[in-house]
Amino acid sequence: AIARDLTEKIKAEEVLRSNLEFMRTLLDTIPSPVFYKDTSDFFRGCNREFATRILGKPMEHIIGTRLIDHTENFSRQQADFIKQREERLLKEGGVEAFESKLLCADNQVRTFLFNMAAYRNTDNKIKGVVGVLVDISERKQSESDLRQSRQRLDMALAGAAMGTWDWDIVSDALVVDHRWAAMIGYTATELNGTVDDLYENVHTSDQKRVCDFMDDYVCAGGGDTFRIEFRMNRRDESEIWILSHGKVVEWDVDDNPVRVVGTHTDITDRKLREIEMASLSQRFTKAFDENPTPMMITEIADGTI
Repeated sequence: AIARDLTEKIKAEEVLRSNLEFMRTLLDTIPSPVFYKDTSDFFRGCNREFATRILGKPMEHIIGTRLIDHTENFSRQQADFIKQREERLLKEGGVEAFESKLLCADNQVRTFLFNMAAYRNTDNKIKGVVGVLVDISERKQSESDLRQSRQRLDMALAGAAMGTWDWDIVSDALVVDHRWAAMIGYTATELNGTVDDLYENVHTSDQKRVCDFMDDYVCAGGGDTFRIEFRMNRRDESEIWILSHGKVVEWDVDDNPVRVVGTHTDITDRKLREIEMASLSQRFTKAFDENPTPMMITEIADGTI
């Protein structure tokens, strides 16, 4: 009986060692840094990625230490912040997620998304905290680059007095910026958010021409950037001349246009000058033609009649 008990104990220990080795192997195959700590804030384990990439130390030099012991990677402020999150998990359980910058072992500062959760024993008592770090540095840089690009674009559009629009052909949704809406006396939130915001505010005399133009452009499959001038009605019932540029930027699997983006520019001053010049030209031509006295006009430069 004693021999049988000893054999069973040896087998149980072998199973335990096998399971532990499997867990260590599993942890080391995870490409993200992973660590786990006890309720006293001491590291009880980590994977190779956390040891080499984050702290740059052998695992045996990490186990039994605390976050504050690694001041070359974690500032006191960071360590205190993370500890506060851990204490909340130890008290309430659940999951915590937050972002933080770390100085990694290669002396590069990277941004990580910390995903942390409390783990329990077989008696359902919280025994510590496990954390997984996801490197989001590239994503954060892309977001920063995108913000800067949008800021530069916004400044360029503001300088050119242009408003932007984005038309989803499938849903008929039209997204406009504040400058587009302000041109006709509204805020962007006051509009309906559909392409009717455009067509309903186009001057009655220009509505059919604009609708036909857009229908023809979309039916032709998009392609080159379009350009069209038309009048719109402002909220105060005055008229404004608009120069609209646009282009299809997205097609479905059958090559049908599904999205068009573009700009609106207020060209009222230019159009009024053109109309005035045309009117002056007509009046001059009429006066010239109806004058009974023989007259001629020549170019000063070359004498051309």
